[in-house]
Amino acid sequence: MNNELPPEIFLKLKNDLTAYSGQDLLLSDLVNIIAPPEIEEKLKNILIKTVKQKPETSIVVSSLEVITAIKDKFPKASLKHLGTNNLVIDVVAREPSNNKSLLSNTQPSFLVVCLVGIVLFIGSGMAIMHFHADVNIKQVHQEVYQMIMGQEKNNPLLLEIPYSLGIACGMIIFFNNFLSFKFDSDPSPLEIEMFLYEDKINQYAIYKKEELDSS
Repeated sequence: MNNELPPEIFLKLKNDLTAYSGQDLLLSDLVNIIAPPEIEEKLKNILIKTVKQKPETSIVVSSLEVITAIKDKFPKASLKHLGTNNLVIDVVAREPSNNKSLLSNTQPSFLVVCLVGIVLFIGSGMAIMHFHADVNIKQVHQEVYQMIMGQEKNNPLLLEIPYSLGIACGMIIFFNNFLSFKFDSDPSPLEIEMFLYEDKINQYAIYKKEELDSS
């Protein structure tokens, strides 16, 4: 009688992956694996699926697909799945490379970054100016200056200059980011909003896949 215990395999789906159309997705591309050394390399080379979607789309790989593929090769293996049940992969245009592993997230071009920065700068500036026009900030500064100094002044620069600098410093502190410098390790509000936005997109992609599978 063979009392050999079945191999234990621990799996955890990765996050934030991209792939190109036509790429073969291996288990090592999609999953972090802990397994006995004698079968680990065989596990990593198991084909899960081939990407058939076009660029600028996404695909969902479920843990059930991964488990089924492993069970086909190692039917007696004991699988322990950790973490999320689904993985969303963004499909991108294939870049000329001899590396067949998953592509890293593509970086926007310098021109695009500059254009977006200009649009945001103009838009935010207009928003601040319209707000100040609505509340009549100039009159407020004049009245505050008169209360403190006891005299009227049409352009109270003593208040306007610190106020303008304070807005800039306040925005930098609020977003916790100035160029490549961060004041602390906490995520900025913008980073949190981007994380929540991407998480909702992934949840929607998973929901649509489950809806399609059940129909």
